[in-house]
Amino acid sequence: MSRYLKKLAVRVFFVLILLFGITIDSYSIIVANRVERAFSCTDCNPHNPLEPLIIIGAGHYLNAYSDMLDILKICELADLKNPNLNALTLSINKVIRQVEKASETYSTIIELSFLLEYNPQVIQTLDEFDYASLKNKHPLQVAYIDEVEKYFSNGDIRDFFIRLGEGTESILISLRRIKAQTKNNSFPDVSLLWEVNEKFSENLFIGQYAAEIFFKITD
Repeated sequence: MSRYLKKLAVRVFFVLILLFGITIDSYSIIVANRVERAFSCTDCNPHNPLEPLIIIGAGHYLNAYSDMLDILKICELADLKNPNLNALTLSINKVIRQVEKASETYSTIIELSFLLEYNPQVIQTLDEFDYASLKNKHPLQVAYIDEVEKYFSNGDIRDFFIRLGEGTESILISLRRIKAQTKNNSFPDVSLLWEVNEKFSENLFIGQYAAEIFFKITD
């Protein structure tokens, strides 16, 4: 194993131990899974170091989205129940922590991806993939598939990871705006809740269709 990849493996190991105290087999088919197969890693044994990080990032992201849906439920029912703003603030803090962990994970994925070479066979397969068929299967989600195609058909897998990271950071900015509003003992503006929900959904669909494409080409 090259000295470069030894440093890479050590870094991944400590990232997993120090930052992510969760199991890595919970969300292995939802957000950008198998995308690591676009990279060659002949010295990696037994797995590509990106694989567990992608799963962990998806886990944090989906945990955050699940908690965000609870917040939306609290706000939806506020007119029928006596709202508890303290509980709402605690829930928002919980979501922010999960999104921060997801963002940290995607930053590590991006950095590590630049230490690996692309797998030319996989990149060629992505260029030849039938994206039109996938759009016909999901006619209401064409915009998301178009965005994935933009990266994959050009072999820009690193830029795809950057896109996921930027989307997660954008969610974090909106969440902090929500938190600022609740500090004033008021419920967040509904337009801001819509915005965060839309951003969560957008990143999720982009990651999901990326996973679907890789499942189709690697099965």
